[in-house]
Amino acid sequence: MYQYDYKTGNSQVLIEDLVIGYHTWYTKDIVVSAVLEEGGLSLVVSNIKEKTNNTIQKKIGRSLHKIPNSQLISYISKENEVWEIKSLNPKTGETRRIKEVIPESEDICWLINGDILMAKGNTIYKFNPKTDNDWSIFHTFKNPELDNITRMSSNNISTLFTLVASKSHK
Repeated sequence: MYQYDYKTGNSQVLIEDLVIGYHTWYTKDIVVSAVLEEGGLSLVVSNIKEKTNNTIQKKIGRSLHKIPNSQLISYISKENEVWEIKSLNPKTGETRRIKEVIPESEDICWLINGDILMAKGNTIYKFNPKTDNDWSIFHTFKNPELDNITRMSSNNISTLFTLVASKSHK
């Protein structure tokens, strides 16, 4: 992983010897990443200042996010047959189960109110760990050309939302 100064064109190595597929910044010195190794992704916490890399778990998904109003990061655990959304405290390494994923889905995003959004096909589902027992439908797109939502993102205050989907061939 490199830091690139677009004004000067200079770059600096931040993390060596890891093939990082996806990442999220926890602090200015701590990066939580999905590292490509052994045919899959592993959850790694890197401290850039101290030049340390701590592998937390193997068999994870690509969806890494700060959990709003907390000091935690979420990730998708693929350790078991039923995949789960888990939280990670990058400072202590402690992980906790949040909820099982919707089958055949692995990308989520968080809203500022604590809702998790997860998509399958043309439907977005919602789950709030503090108030809900199960997933509920948040929105179903009626456009027949929109199918297979694969990525979603919201800004920090949940006023903007974007998604990526395949064009249906139906």
